[in-house]
Amino acid sequence: MTVVGFHLNKILVERKEKRALTGEVKVNTRMNVTDIKKEDNTIIKGKDTLSFEFEFIISYDADKKNIAELNFEGHVLYLTEQKDSKQILDDWKKKNLEPELRIRILNT
Repeated sequence: MTVVGFHLNKILVERKEKRALTGEVKVNTRMNVTDIKKEDNTIIKGKDTLSFEFEFIISYDADKKNIAELNFEGHVLYLTEQKDSKQILDDWKKKNLEPELRIRILNT
């Protein structure tokens, strides 16, 4: 598989507390693949392009309150063999994604 594109659809940065911070600040992250779709590919015959939609959320908590949050949403385009794309899409219908593939997508 080869990365052929990357796009951010949403960037949200929100500060929820305006007061000075006291105590320990905890940073939590969450990364998920939210959907996988097949895209039209007219450039390379015999290959498929898959769009892996993702979300990446970073939240900052202090005094048991959420004080700030960053939210990124977008998609990564991967070029892959047709047989592999069929297997990936079939697995995704069951909400399964191979751990190695998930890591590769989220690292991109």
